[in-house]
Amino acid sequence: MCPSYLDKLGKLNNKLLRTVQGKDRHSPTAELYLTYNTLPVLQLHDLQILLFVHKCLHHRTALPLLFSNYFSMNNVVHDYKTRQSNLLHLHSTSTQYGKRCILNKGCTLWNNLPNHLQNHMSIHQFKTLLKRYLQECYYVDVN
Repeated sequence: MCPSYLDKLGKLNNKLLRTVQGKDRHSPTAELYLTYNTLPVLQLHDLQILLFVHKCLHHRTALPLLFSNYFSMNNVVHDYKTRQSNLLHLHSTSTQYGKRCILNKGCTLWNNLPNHLQNHMSIHQFKTLLKRYLQECYYVDVN
């Protein structure tokens, strides 16, 4: 998805949260999202992509058969052991469109997750832990 689309949506979302909470336009956005225990639009987009990757890797029956081999691990692509063999294989791309596609962005986001979130767990548990992690990352970046 094009970042400019999400940016416009994020600004509208911030404006809506300020209106609903009766805050002025200079109030910090982190407080707005913390009040409703939600995430900004960009982080919600990342959350949905990571949920998709998690389902592809650990809950293949929750998705159509088409996505059963959508992502592949580095250790499947090549036989030799490396430090990155347990990460998702990132295909090289030279275009901005290729970098924004779900295959590339999903691999990048997944590979940047802490190891405890990459482990096999239920979808609900993963979503809860992932949302908490993304909230912590957002609040650290804002402050």
